[in-house]
Amino acid sequence: MDYGHDLDTDEMREGFAPWFHGLDVVSERDPVPESLAAMARLPRACGRHESSLALCDRAGAVDRVMWTARK
Repeated sequence: MDYGHDLDTDEMREGFAPWFHGLDVVSERDPVPESLAAMARLPRACGRHESSLALCDRAGAVDRVMWTARK
């Protein structure tokens, strides 16, 4: 993550819009749990918590991994 910029802004979310779209496409096509969980970090950092949790839920549905396991 880039600790030099505030990612939770409208400008940053707009700049990452193509990436978020690509993330949705890739996660539907090839759901690798560890990769999905890792990809969930950027939406969370950008304030898109619902998207981040949805990726973790997709990862958990494929296989339980440490990043997505819930008690």
